[in-house]
Amino acid sequence: MVSQPFIRASGVLSNSTCFRPRSVFLLALVGLASFFSPSAHADEFPPGTYKINTNPIPWGGGCKPVSMKNGTLTASCLNFFQNEQHTVLADADKCAAEKHDIKNVNGVLRCVLSETPVNAQHPYVANVISIAGDVKTDQGETKTFVIDQPRVDVPLTQFRSITFKAGDTVMLGAGGCVQTGGSGRTWKSYTNPLGSDAETYYSGTVWIDGVLGGPDKKIAGLLHVPWKVPVPKDPKLAEEYFLQLGYLDTQGDYGDNGYWSHDNGNDDQCLNNGPAWVEVKITSGQVDNGVLLSQHSKPFDLVWDVNNEDFNGLPLNPRWTYQLAPPPHGPPIPDFASTCGPAITTSSFGVINYGGTGINVTELANRCTSQAPNVDLADLSLVEFAIAFGYCSGTLDGHMLWGMSTYTGNFSFADWSGDAAASNLGLKDGDYGVNLVNVDADDKATLDGQTTKESAVGLEFRDFETVHLAGGAFWKQLVNSVENGGQPSPEVTMGGTAGLPGVAVGVMGIDGVHGGYAELHPVFALALNTHETQLNDRLQQTWVFFLRNSGSDGGCSSQTSTWPSSLGNNEYFVQLPWPEGATGAQVIGPSEFFSWQDQQPIGSIQSSEDKGWTLIDVKFPPNGEFGVDGSFTVEYSFPAGHKPPPKKTATPPAGATEKETQFTAADFAAKINDPVLAARFTSEAALLKPPSVLAPKRVPMVFDTSLRVRRKTQGEASRGHLTKPENHADPVRQQLDTAAKQLLGKYRLPTK
Repeated sequence: MVSQPFIRASGVLSNSTCFRPRSVFLLALVGLASFFSPSAHADEFPPGTYKINTNPIPWGGGCKPVSMKNGTLTASCLNFFQNEQHTVLADADKCAAEKHDIKNVNGVLRCVLSETPVNAQHPYVANVISIAGDVKTDQGETKTFVIDQPRVDVPLTQFRSITFKAGDTVMLGAGGCVQTGGSGRTWKSYTNPLGSDAETYYSGTVWIDGVLGGPDKKIAGLLHVPWKVPVPKDPKLAEEYFLQLGYLDTQGDYGDNGYWSHDNGNDDQCLNNGPAWVEVKITSGQVDNGVLLSQHSKPFDLVWDVNNEDFNGLPLNPRWTYQLAPPPHGPPIPDFASTCGPAITTSSFGVINYGGTGINVTELANRCTSQAPNVDLADLSLVEFAIAFGYCSGTLDGHMLWGMSTYTGNFSFADWSGDAAASNLGLKDGDYGVNLVNVDADDKATLDGQTTKESAVGLEFRDFETVHLAGGAFWKQLVNSVENGGQPSPEVTMGGTAGLPGVAVGVMGIDGVHGGYAELHPVFALALNTHETQLNDRLQQTWVFFLRNSGSDGGCSSQTSTWPSSLGNNEYFVQLPWPEGATGAQVIGPSEFFSWQDQQPIGSIQSSEDKGWTLIDVKFPPNGEFGVDGSFTVEYSFPAGHKPPPKKTATPPAGATEKETQFTAADFAAKINDPVLAARFTSEAALLKPPSVLAPKRVPMVFDTSLRVRRKTQGEASRGHLTKPENHADPVRQQLDTAAKQLLGKYRLPTK
């Protein structure tokens, strides 16, 4: 059965007139003779309650049939406010043939499957379930259900007739209002209520156990987002994949809720807005060997196994959609510039080319990605420097940020950009660069997330936001070798060419300045396995890590990204994979943990319920930017006679690695033709001072290392959609750019 999208001219649905005030009955009497004229020939139209036009008009009636063509019924019906409203129902003939009733639900013709009379303090017809669409294609089927006037006189209602199966994609819509009882204006929005206690109560809730929501989960935060239904570990859990709707009200105060005596509500939140409704769109999906892929349609959509998201509800080792097509259909990794470049707008002034300075959103969605990445561009007023050195000028003058992601693999040291100083006009960003190569079971690089412009996915994190604050010996040694030439070299410290096994969490995106490199930037968490010792049936692994909740997007950007906690309580996880065949684990020997601020986070080392992961769990204080680091050793046990598999050591494939633009104040001065001006510029540049940064706190802290079992909890970020970072201005970057602009603005280079 196919139907047009749900149409509501005034956002309202009809109510049972037998429960309306007397004044409404009087309105219904006016003009009935002219409205229901003899010109409507009932025999030409399918049967249904919609045609019953007695006085007073019963629930579901009050319509004047207009036409019936090719199975589509058109009529004029009275809506909730007793106004005549045009409405259309496609496949009305099929609805009648399948013995469903065609009803007028507040001015909209609906193919009603069921309804529930409620004999409450103020009786009403509730849970009017309609089929609003059933579209079948070669790719699957999409069914759309509408629940009008969901029960609001009870905390929770089960809809066992609306079920879901593994692989389905679920999309919710909702609207309308509810009579909450009391005195004065008492109707409130079902999705976004206003007024006293509205932050806590008077909202609809939605719950599909194991998929989304919960008995107290407000529906507003779950609307218009695709949710994937997972493959349950226990098949019995699939029996709970049905819809449940609820309502939040003060305890025991549900009796006077309903859809009676409409008013506009405080702040007119229900002006011309009738009873509540919920729309559920279910698109069938395929499950292949237990792998359930997230929604994807364009080459640069990130795609991952929804059943294998991390404990933060984040994608684990996502790849680009383009990488799903194996050779010979195309290369396994995409090219950003050729695929997405036509959607990027460029700017110029005379002979000055600013590079990629904007996005054609429509073109980006048509040819590149359906996931609407955030865009963070450099301060383009540094145009003279861009002309002289190509600073932050490229396919895109900055970064595209897709969303939070977790990657496992081997991590090796790449480079350090250097800190902002007078010699570089304060334009270096202090980023540490690390290369990530994801390794599969056959010891081959998987290329997950890479583009054709690189040999590995790049990781970047600003030094004075991370390793300069860390208290652990490993991070101090790395800083000394990178920035002071200490030994061993940073390459050796991080495992040489093969790198160190580890896990990283950060914002997956594209650096458009350097040709379209894929980056995890900023990196919020990095854990490295620095040492392993095999002892008969035991294996000891030493791990170092840092974990923070905020970081700069880099020099060719202007913003800072914050990692939103999926559980809403500032709790974050880094999950470390157990060695193959391990059956148990314990933390042994000395451990050390440091807080980067005076406020103490709560930290623990835990074990996943399925014995597959060791978890670093940190809960930060409610507000602010926080970070921790530490080191500890986990000893894993194995069955007698176990032989450990060889260590994965795949090296990066051939290709380029990202190189930061090199520049100095002396290079800039050399381009000034007037030697007097050049000398003056050099002397003023020497006075540039980078902004002061926070001195390291390195406060020792206590972690619970008992490896207590942690059950995986569904977070808002999970079930197949991306978690976008929260972006705001980067004050350090602004200060550096302002100082550079003031200086460069005084000494203009020739543009021809």
